[in-house]
Amino acid sequence: MKIVDIVFWSIIIVDTIFNFKDNISNLSGMKECILFGLEILILFPLLSIVSLLKWFWLTLIYLYIKISRKNFKGEKLEKIDFKNDSYYRDIITQYSPGVLSYIDDFTIGEKDIVATIMSLELKNKIKIGDEIEVIDATDENLDENEKYILNKITDRNIKDIDIEVFEKNVISDCLNDGLLEEIKDIEEIVIKRILKCVFIYIWLSMLDSLPYGESIPLWLAPVIIFAKFIFPIIAIIYIISVRTNIKLNPYIRNKKSKDINLKLEGLKKYMKDYSLLNQKSGEEINIWEDYLIYSVIFGQNTELVDEIRGKLKNC
Repeated sequence: MKIVDIVFWSIIIVDTIFNFKDNISNLSGMKECILFGLEILILFPLLSIVSLLKWFWLTLIYLYIKISRKNFKGEKLEKIDFKNDSYYRDIITQYSPGVLSYIDDFTIGEKDIVATIMSLELKNKIKIGDEIEVIDATDENLDENEKYILNKITDRNIKDIDIEVFEKNVISDCLNDGLLEEIKDIEEIVIKRILKCVFIYIWLSMLDSLPYGESIPLWLAPVIIFAKFIFPIIAIIYIISVRTNIKLNPYIRNKKSKDINLKLEGLKKYMKDYSLLNQKSGEEINIWEDYLIYSVIFGQNTELVDEIRGKLKNC
């Protein structure tokens, strides 16, 4: 998302600078310099709005990406972390790394594949050396996501691991373990969002109806007018993205998984404050065992992810 932000705002700022350059007067002297400063304060923000309108479709695409990203992260769908200021030290052994990672942040990445491979070694299914050697190809007592990875390793097809297939298996395991519930009242959620947007638009309209220069400063006029113009479009994008993302990922934590998430947050805090797991290597896995796997799940040990990723290239 940082790249998207940098590209979009670079285009807008550069375009605004060129417009500003074309609109300023050739000034010199103290008085002119003061006028130039006022032009910067007044003209530059107005030209920024002009640039946003000029790049109208690009602005819409940018807003859609930002809003969709926010909704995808589940900030409005009870997928946020339930912060835990206390420490939790016990390992949650009954769930696979992929399941725990998904309950933690509702995303699955390459680090979770690495954590699963490490977990398979602890279960004596494989051995991680210069290459990854299969010790026991049976898939008893394994989650579906673990079976998928083990089968790929057994068939020497690690490079063909599909992260989307892996994620689907993780979600399936979460459902089988009774850790997720499906959002049923999609239309009710959408209606609430619509009402919220209508309330904001009414508030903007009320501001726009007040006399500028008396109740509202003149410099706020273009801001309010622009906001009133662009808000219906933003609202439509917002509502569509909410509904789309709920349809694509209609699961939230239930009470059981909320308790697990609290423990994960406490464990994350404990590992961050009281250990050096981010400095441990794969050779020390037998010493730290599950804690080292958690350091990968929580993104606290990127060096280990790179180390095992390098070994995967030899398989």
